[in-house]
Amino acid sequence: MKSFQKKLFAFSGFIFLFAFAYSQEALRIEWPDEYRWKKVLDQENEEIRVIEIIPEKDSVDNWTILGQMLCIKNMPDADVKKVSDLIFQEIKKSSPEAKMKIVEYQPDDQYPWIIFTIESPQYEDTGTPESQVWYFRQGLQSFYMNFVAVKQKKLSKKFVKKWKKIFSNAQIVQL
Repeated sequence: MKSFQKKLFAFSGFIFLFAFAYSQEALRIEWPDEYRWKKVLDQENEEIRVIEIIPEKDSVDNWTILGQMLCIKNMPDADVKKVSDLIFQEIKKSSPEAKMKIVEYQPDDQYPWIIFTIESPQYEDTGTPESQVWYFRQGLQSFYMNFVAVKQKKLSKKFVKKWKKIFSNAQIVQL
């Protein structure tokens, strides 16, 4: 996943509400506080903002769970399904056996969104597995790409259900 994050670019309070603000819009996700998240990356420029979080006991090189929030600014009309397909095709380049599954897709929502999983039994560059639950949301002004990753070949139904609930409760808010 590291090579993919580099290509793509590779906090919150006690309630772990996170908002990406661009203009007057933000995406708010309640990241579960059970992990005691710490921010390990926070980069922003005129086009993009990316934040990565891991549990406070983990290190950048040895994490158990990784969260990433990415905001592509001034991108008001992306198709969440098409972007998810592009991401999957990019991941397949370094993990040919990866599998994608759509968990929920809401194309007719005021702010269209999709939740999907990608399970990768092995990345060619690292030799390790990594699987993610992804959440994309189209705002009025920006496109939001979020995921949570674990170093496992497959995701448990419990894990996917948990993160589906977290991501489906995320909201676009006007500031």
